[in-house]
Amino acid sequence: MSIQDRQGNYQKYNSDGSTPVVVVGSLAKEPFSGSSNKEHTFTQPMNGFSISNDGLSSLTFTIGTDTYTVLAGEVLSLLFSPFTVVTVTTTVAYRAWGLM
Repeated sequence: MSIQDRQGNYQKYNSDGSTPVVVVGSLAKEPFSGSSNKEHTFTQPMNGFSISNDGLSSLTFTIGTDTYTVLAGEVLSLLFSPFTVVTVTTTVAYRAWGLM
């Protein structure tokens, strides 16, 4: 069912009168962790990457030709063109996961 507003736009409603909701976001996939350098290959292409630096100094990660620095205690989540390989360069503990 839909109702037209004063500007001529239509708003869709469910049969019970509620407004349909579309959830937009990313799904966390294939978590991994460590405290040393690691090249991680995901089993399917990811569209984003999140990493939590649990250490007391910075770490870096590289996707494609771009390298990003994650400060001590920082959590970073970024979206990318699809990729399957990420390289984490570190001597501190971290937790990471891909985003789809």
